[in-house]
Amino acid sequence: MSAYGALAAWYDALTRDVDYAAFADFYEQCFQQGRGESHTLLDFCCGTGTLTRLMAARGYEMIATDGSPDMLMQAQAHNAQLPPDAVAPVYLCQRMERLDLYGTVDAAVCCLDGVGYVTNPATLARAFSRVRLFMNPGGVFIFDVNSAYRLRHLNEEAFTRECDRAFCVYQADFSEKTQVLTYTLDLFEREGRLYRRST
Repeated sequence: MSAYGALAAWYDALTRDVDYAAFADFYEQCFQQGRGESHTLLDFCCGTGTLTRLMAARGYEMIATDGSPDMLMQAQAHNAQLPPDAVAPVYLCQRMERLDLYGTVDAAVCCLDGVGYVTNPATLARAFSRVRLFMNPGGVFIFDVNSAYRLRHLNEEAFTRECDRAFCVYQADFSEKTQVLTYTLDLFEREGRLYRRST
């Protein structure tokens, strides 16, 4: 089962505190400093597509990729929220290192430490190479990553998120040997008077 199988349906409700508009504003500032016009964008590791839809509403033509079919199903379902004049995003289910687009893009973005999900340096290099292959000359690729310092300080921390019909608790485990942070996540979904637990 996908790591995001049970979580996908609740992801947006449980992450309402993420300021996607601030991400979009920052990206647009970066595009203005670039060497070319940014009109067609790639949202790499798009998840449920919140940023994708926000950028589409701002007039960008969006191509969005993610390795989780469950997250992409949520993204596609939310396309109805787009303004009538927005171009509907194209969603592709692809692993980062296997990116294969139908054409090129002017810029690419990857927020919320999406590139951090690739823990093998050779695989990450292939992913970056694929982005470059489909990038127009002068295009920019903007991404963020968590530092080893931050990941180390998350070790053994527990976090909770709650929305109307779901409760999520997750614990972080950082390995000094591999420099990898692993989350163990338990999601409780309310069904009538009972809760269903997914781990």
